[in-house]
Amino acid sequence: MATYNIVAWRLMWLTYQARLNPDASCQVVFSPAEWKLLRRKFQAKNRSKKPPSLHQALIWIARLGGFLARTGDGEPGLKTLAARAFDLLPFA
Repeated sequence: MATYNIVAWRLMWLTYQARLNPDASCQVVFSPAEWKLLRRKFQAKNRSKKPPSLHQALIWIARLGGFLARTGDGEPGLKTLAARAFDLLPFA
């Protein structure tokens, strides 16, 4: 239960940080192993050592939960982020 609370708090913090500072590096929130795992999942051919933006990392996590990231979809919410974020725990 404690682990879920920590992950839920982190997702909420990530959502608000991405809305306040969308162009910031995702290393503010994610360790190198975490953002490299996300990049490998969504941009398999991209081997850049530069971390993606915080907004891009948020979109990738939301896409794991079913977010389609279409032009008119708006920003993903906490429910969409939490849908699959707990699956990343064993890999991080």
